[in-house]
Amino acid sequence: LRTRNSQFVVWMSSKKGGLVQLACVVIFVVFDSARTIVNDQYINGTPIVSQSITFAQFGASILVGLVVSAAAEGMTGFKDALSWKEILRCFPVATCFSLSQTFTIMAYSSGVSGMENTVIGNVYMPLSALLSRWIFRRSYSFLEWVALTVLMLSASAFVLLQNSASGSPSESIFNTGISYVLLSVVMSCLASMLSEKIMKAGNSHFYIQKVNLDVGSFFTSILMLFVCGLTSKRDQDAFWKKRVVEDGRMEAGIFVAWNWQMIIVLVVTLLQNWLAGFVAKRLSTVIRSSAQQLSLLIVYFVGDLLLNKKGFDWPVGTTALVIALSVQVFVFAGQAAKEHVHQPNPSRAAAAA
Repeated sequence: LRTRNSQFVVWMSSKKGGLVQLACVVIFVVFDSARTIVNDQYINGTPIVSQSITFAQFGASILVGLVVSAAAEGMTGFKDALSWKEILRCFPVATCFSLSQTFTIMAYSSGVSGMENTVIGNVYMPLSALLSRWIFRRSYSFLEWVALTVLMLSASAFVLLQNSASGSPSESIFNTGISYVLLSVVMSCLASMLSEKIMKAGNSHFYIQKVNLDVGSFFTSILMLFVCGLTSKRDQDAFWKKRVVEDGRMEAGIFVAWNWQMIIVLVVTLLQNWLAGFVAKRLSTVIRSSAQQLSLLIVYFVGDLLLNKKGFDWPVGTTALVIALSVQVFVFAGQAAKEHVHQPNPSRAAAAA
């Protein structure tokens, strides 16, 4: 395992490895932006069972992972993916992932917009950095902490400016959906850190580890179908209750009121989830969360300016550039810190001579 990891580090440092990493991050940012846009466009105000998306996502993810495992490693890979020992070991982390997805969908169903979800979700960045220091014993330079702080504040200002033409916070942010978003952020951050540690410590391929995690998440999502239905104030979250759908018909069921738009939400969420896990395994959760801030730009320029036909706002546009620059500062600060650590000390070298 040590030999394999050392070879991987050498490959990551090469030009080809760097380009592959960059491509993975870019694709992840695109699908993360797409997930925010489709959730905002298609989920808000629909009579669907909010938990049905989480239930379908993890079920589909298990099927995809099993197919990939069987195709890549035959029956050995298929059995490893369904190893109950590994599934039970990953079950606490899987539960956190499932709860995070549940709270996110419930926040959208409660009327929280994509931008409101993003501004509250900026708590994820400093929280992930703090947890990585505790879990992985990672140290960050002063410049990296400054970049993280500027990135969090500028992302918050970006969303607040966009939600109000006068530059003051929108009152709609402070609704009951805020609790769902905060719970989602905490669960997602904790699960991402622990899963990163499990995946990097394990010797199995990513697709096998993904199934190990998703099986526990799937069983948790089944339980949450009933918990959400019993505890939610919205009647449509209880799949056994009938609700008005198209043409005034009354229907009940887990997938009630699903259409092609919900299929798009499912596919985009599934791809984003796989890419998020892959980027966290190959790089880190903190780098992933920093790159996710770039999705704000795509959501604004594509979702608002292009799709929603909103006019360009200079304060918002300027803040968007600050976000992009802050991400670059964080990345280059990390590279500079690593080069400084590996650089030989001239005084020690002279003393040795």
